[in-house]
Amino acid sequence: MFWKYNSLTVSHLDTLLDKQGVTLQEILEQEDIIQECKSQNKKLVDYLTKQEILSELLDLILQEPSPDLEEKLRFKLPNIASEVITCDVPQINEKLSSDTTLLDKMYAFLEGSPPLNPLLTSFFSKAFGVLITRRPEQNWYSYQYTCLQVIEYIKVKEGFTGLLLTHIATSAVMDLLLRLITCVEGTENKQNILTWLNDERLIQRVLALLAPPEVPPGDGGGGEGESAVTAPEPVVGEQHDNAGQLLVEIIRVSRDAQITATPTERFHNPLLATAESPDMVHLLLGYMLDGPAIESTIVNGVEVLLSLLEIRRPAPQGGGFYPYTTEQDSTPNQADIDRQQGVLQTTVECLIPRLPQLTALLINPPYKPPVRTTCGVLNVPLGRSRLSLAKLFAALLSTNHPPLNSALAQANTTTVLLDLFFEYSLNNFLHAQVESCVHSIVFWKEKTDLDVTQENVTSPDPNSSSLQTPKITEAETADSDGTKHPLEEKIMDNPALIHLLTNARLLDRLISTWTNTNLPPIVSYMGHVTRISNDLVMACGSDTVPLCQSRTLLLQLFAKLPEETQTSWTAVTTGRLADTNKMNEVKPSTDDKRTLSSDDEDSDFRDIQFPQDSALQQMFSDYQMQEMSDNFIDSFGFHDDEFTESDENVSRGMRKLNSVNFLMQTDDSTKQAIFDSVCEQRIKAFRSSPTPGDSEDDPWADKTAEISFGGPGARTSGEGAVRGEGDGEAVDSSDEEESEPAPDKMEVDNDQDPWDTVAAPVGPVAMDTSSPWGQAVQAQAAPVGETGWADFGAFSSAGGEGMEGFLPQGEESME
Repeated sequence: MFWKYNSLTVSHLDTLLDKQGVTLQEILEQEDIIQECKSQNKKLVDYLTKQEILSELLDLILQEPSPDLEEKLRFKLPNIASEVITCDVPQINEKLSSDTTLLDKMYAFLEGSPPLNPLLTSFFSKAFGVLITRRPEQNWYSYQYTCLQVIEYIKVKEGFTGLLLTHIATSAVMDLLLRLITCVEGTENKQNILTWLNDERLIQRVLALLAPPEVPPGDGGGGEGESAVTAPEPVVGEQHDNAGQLLVEIIRVSRDAQITATPTERFHNPLLATAESPDMVHLLLGYMLDGPAIESTIVNGVEVLLSLLEIRRPAPQGGGFYPYTTEQDSTPNQADIDRQQGVLQTTVECLIPRLPQLTALLINPPYKPPVRTTCGVLNVPLGRSRLSLAKLFAALLSTNHPPLNSALAQANTTTVLLDLFFEYSLNNFLHAQVESCVHSIVFWKEKTDLDVTQENVTSPDPNSSSLQTPKITEAETADSDGTKHPLEEKIMDNPALIHLLTNARLLDRLISTWTNTNLPPIVSYMGHVTRISNDLVMACGSDTVPLCQSRTLLLQLFAKLPEETQTSWTAVTTGRLADTNKMNEVKPSTDDKRTLSSDDEDSDFRDIQFPQDSALQQMFSDYQMQEMSDNFIDSFGFHDDEFTESDENVSRGMRKLNSVNFLMQTDDSTKQAIFDSVCEQRIKAFRSSPTPGDSEDDPWADKTAEISFGGPGARTSGEGAVRGEGDGEAVDSSDEEESEPAPDKMEVDNDQDPWDTVAAPVGPVAMDTSSPWGQAVQAQAAPVGETGWADFGAFSSAGGEGMEGFLPQGEESME
């Protein structure tokens, strides 16, 4: 294996650190510098924690490299220096946090004029953030000491928060602010940093960054303004995006922290309370609506409002069938959810007076240049502003706040949304939001009527309930038999629904869309039209569970429509809409009429006649059921020695392929005999050498020559050369080969026969038997076993004693 030889490169850092006058650049250019830092090499850590070395490291990550350097090498050393500082070495962190000179060097980086270098700013953010983030293995008291020192340092610097907000257009600065709010651990440290940031008016100053360039920060009012053709600069757009994302993350992360905190860790978050206050909502709406319409201001302002309208609930702490919930933990969570619900109601109340201005932005959005698409040119694109506002209206309607319903009807918002729905036929993002708005209006739930007693509502028959889309039929209206629907006694007030079916002409638009059979291919809202139509049918149905509270009002509105409209709508619901629902229906797995791929009964596959040969089938079955011998199992397939290139396997046999016609017409006894002979031949072919007495054709007979090594004595000596030393144990583990005599002759190729020019010795061979060590040992004759194997145990390992009879006559002794 590779690691067996320990061939890994040895680090030269220790040797380099012992060198006199070594520079930081030489250390940073070592390939294993990061690995050695993380393993906390003592020599390296002692070197890096020197005052001048740490100062030089900070200069690398905070100062712009020379432009004369090659582009791919300019930020090489700064990147390595940043990794060294942030590789969680306790000594480096403690040195940075305790040395005010080094902290001043980092603070001076923020005093530069914007925009800062994004890469260097990310190095600064990482280096500063590691000082306030606790490592898993870090001691708690050590972290408290380090973090407290950094917090106290930035609190002394009065302009720290202002400098961070000055460079908010750089995303790394926004990440650093989020780390200050979310990564500080410990209840005392959290309260310390959050209270200080709230005293610094962080929320108000971030909101001021969302103001349009023409509006001075803090001048948000309540008057209605007109949209103007204003496009922000790219830097202003990035500033708005980062400021909006920062506010959203502060609200969401702070809410999640309060919900998931234990009772002992819960505390009042002043920063979150400021962000959720009505004053901040009014200030944000002033920046969005009281001035020139800036797309980035509107989009990011809507994102902040959506985060305030969102209810953050705790995720399940357990899994499967064993959720971990106790009454002690659920009570504080419910109290926090109730607090969020109160914030939601306050935010909606702040938005209701602004609905006419928001609707006006849907009609006159910020200027967007024409966009060329594959379906033509959009002279007035939809834009992010109108899409964000549609999302805001959908979120508002989902709250079911009672005053909101009539305010939307007065602002004519639904009419404008439907106009955009059919105008921008390719924008499915818009279609989804408008569909959500229509669904919320149709199934509006008045909060005062949510708790309905059993005296006023009768439970529906479970046998007649269905999840399928109901169809309007003649039997649906119950006025003919004198019965009344339970909700007919009290009609729920739903002005938005009345406006939707009258002024907005929703039903006429749907009928026109369904009856138009020549829709262009650029129409992609038919799926959403189908869902809206199904919502209307379901709301009018009597078997819908739960019953729609606006059903009576909806039926009355349908009855007041013209007769032609009612007939067309009935034709649509029973015609194309029903066909579309049937086509899109997903049958449940319990349906008895479901069709499975295994139930196919295609006539093309039923009548296929496969040939039946009982004799062949019986032979193959007998062949599979036979008992194979051990030799067959051992020799089946390939052996490892067959893939070697050594000359030791010169005696291995050549497999022969025997074929027999199993289709011959014979009786059972003849078949058995033929099969036994075939099996015997097949097993025989796997043998490594033929058994004595077997006559087998040798395919190499015409290509080899036989060489004799003398008389019987020589053959006996050759036979003895195969036996092992010591106890005479056979080297080969095959029992079959042990029982075979050793071959008397060796076969070699005629083309390369090295013995052609050498005469075979005649007679016995003499050999000097004297020991080089001066010891005379009498050789013993090696007995020949029954199997033809020789025993070399009689020969001494010290020298050549006992071999004098094998040397040629006349040859001199080795001495």
